[in-house]
Amino acid sequence: MCCCIPTHGELVGGKLTRIVILVVLFCLVSAAFSAEIDKIRVVVIQGNSDLPVNEVKSIISKVEEEIANADNFFTLLDRANLDALFGEVRISYEDWVKKYQSDSEVRLKMEGVTADHMLFVEIGRVSEGFYVSARMTKISTTETVAFAREQRETLAQLTEDGIKILVSKITKKLFESDVVFKAGVNNVQLSIHRFDGAGAGDKDITIDGQHRERLPYGKYRFVFYKKNYRSVKLESIINTPDAVINYEPERKQADIRLNGKPKSAEIVVDGEVLQQGFPFSQTFPEGKYQVVVRKQGFYEWNQRVQILDGQDFVKTTISLQRPPKMRAMIRSTILPGYGQYTLGYKSKGLILGSAYVGSITLAVLGQLNYEEEHANYIAFKQEYLALSSNEMEAYDAAKDAALKAHSREQLWNIVRYSGMIGGVSIWIWSEIETWMLSGTPGGMADNFNIDFNGNGVSVGYSF
Repeated sequence: MCCCIPTHGELVGGKLTRIVILVVLFCLVSAAFSAEIDKIRVVVIQGNSDLPVNEVKSIISKVEEEIANADNFFTLLDRANLDALFGEVRISYEDWVKKYQSDSEVRLKMEGVTADHMLFVEIGRVSEGFYVSARMTKISTTETVAFAREQRETLAQLTEDGIKILVSKITKKLFESDVVFKAGVNNVQLSIHRFDGAGAGDKDITIDGQHRERLPYGKYRFVFYKKNYRSVKLESIINTPDAVINYEPERKQADIRLNGKPKSAEIVVDGEVLQQGFPFSQTFPEGKYQVVVRKQGFYEWNQRVQILDGQDFVKTTISLQRPPKMRAMIRSTILPGYGQYTLGYKSKGLILGSAYVGSITLAVLGQLNYEEEHANYIAFKQEYLALSSNEMEAYDAAKDAALKAHSREQLWNIVRYSGMIGGVSIWIWSEIETWMLSGTPGGMADNFNIDFNGNGVSVGYSF
């Protein structure tokens, strides 16, 4: 067995390697954090003022203090070597722009502070009190990138809260982003949460396809949510003047899958007929749906189906059941067509029931009129038989009335027997058909068909 022991040089070399790696990692992490927000290197400059020097210096010091406190955004640089130019002469901003653009000595002094921006502060007196203005200027171009002004009745008030608000306004203008949210769909709810809690607190907005919002620089959590869509959480650092946040909506959905018997059953979802026959598979958004499976001659299956987020499908096997045969037979005995109606053949049941009631009504009406005309016939017959041959006119009239009564009697006799035969036939047919329709699935009843239409009644059986 061989055992290798590292030498002193190897140990030292290993430690050095690990140290180098750690240093590199530290630098990378530091660089990543420092790159989140590019700080502005700024020097505070005192401009013209008609106030006493000590009061002006107090205001300037307060401005520098607030700039220093906002160290996430600014790096405050020393202006000591600019006192001769700005502290003693106290030129105006406009004069400084002219000097900077025309005087190389001024430019050289400005370059000496290594600042990229100048905060030019002016303090003065107005009729309503005192004011302080701050103008953030990019030195290389003399471009004003932000301006703010605050006014108070007293210098104490100005120093106490005016300066803080002034710097806050400057910071907001410099370190705010014009963020565009693109949702892809309308009426998306967006919750915005800033982690550091500064500047802009939590807020909720609605996006109709696209929304523009001004947000201070910082780290945010964006939560998009919309009914029937999966919520999306995004964390992002906003550190540029403009940004685009895209939300790609993903629907919460799953398949409703149904199978069972009879195969020719009708599938209805929320009142809409979607398919005739099993198997059934269709995609629906998250939610609750009323699903009905039906077929004539069977009890319908009616159930509320819920689709939850995260499901791939909802699967159900269904076996429709026929109503009890005896119940349908009894109902058909009481009233032809009632058995068919019970079995789900509602149109057929209503037609048979109506036809039966019509036949019975016809039979009753025929019977009543037959009895009346029969009585009339007997009366007229007795009348003309009682007359003598020399009363020919009265005899002929009575005989003619008797013959007409007899004709009506025969007509109503046909009507009553037709009604009775029709009623009995419909009753018998209803019993037979009810028995056949309440048979076993796939048997005789599924192959038998009766149809009532404008051309009459058609009966069929498929083998």
